[in-house]
Amino acid sequence: MTNTPVKAKIKGLCYTVAATVYPKLPPSYRYADYTARLLFMTAAHESDSFKTRRQYGFNANTLGGAFSFWQMEKTAIKEALQWIEKNFDAAQRIRKLLQPEDLQAVRSGYRAVLKRIQTSDGDMLACILARIYYLQKPGAIPSTNIERARYAKKYWNTEMGKADYLDYANAFTRLW
Repeated sequence: MTNTPVKAKIKGLCYTVAATVYPKLPPSYRYADYTARLLFMTAAHESDSFKTRRQYGFNANTLGGAFSFWQMEKTAIKEALQWIEKNFDAAQRIRKLLQPEDLQAVRSGYRAVLKRIQTSDGDMLACILARIYYLQKPGAIPSTNIERARYAKKYWNTEMGKADYLDYANAFTRLW
């Protein structure tokens, strides 16, 4: 059984981030909903139903593997941090969502971010980084859960990952 307060917290973060983190124009309510559901789906699957913020099989003190409920890898985090630097308007909105410790981690670089997003206090930052990762992918976020699961498989897990798109869809259905 999933921890209901954690699930509710992550769902709330996903909705906040979906409505706030965008490049130029704010999303419609419907598109923000699709985005929030994609972010939640990704975290639900990648974290093994919100059980881990660190990829299984990797030591918490190493830089290998993936981090946060979204299981972000170093390259994706670095790219997201670079995106924030290049998108001033979005960065202004993002700063309003973050705690001082998050901002300090961002200023300090990806190693500090990796450490921060392994804690519950870093969940907002991790969700923002996940949103930015998806912002950099082609195409609109799909409107149905199955199509969002295919999108997550294609762009998050990739063809090399062991998950199937149905793993994403099932995690979402079970936990939403």
